[in-house]
Amino acid sequence: AVSIRQYLRAGELKRAWMPWKSVLIDEEDEHPCAKLVREVLADDSYELEETRAGEFCWRTGAHRAGYFRWKRRVGGWVGQAARQNGCER
Repeated sequence: AVSIRQYLRAGELKRAWMPWKSVLIDEEDEHPCAKLVREVLADDSYELEETRAGEFCWRTGAHRAGYFRWKRRVGGWVGQAARQNGCER
């Protein structure tokens, strides 16, 4: 269940152009591929996008396009833009 605090926090993040959907997702209910994409995006040892996609494919058996679909779903592109601008997640 999502609390009112989570909704308020998601609204704040959305107005700031930051990833907000993750606030509304309970950890137990999140799809394993979504969790893996978040893990790969947060890991600084993967410097290149191709390396992240390769790790996702290797661990899931999915195609490269699957990585980018899941990345778009979890808002990973927003997180990267924020990191490039000096903002932390």
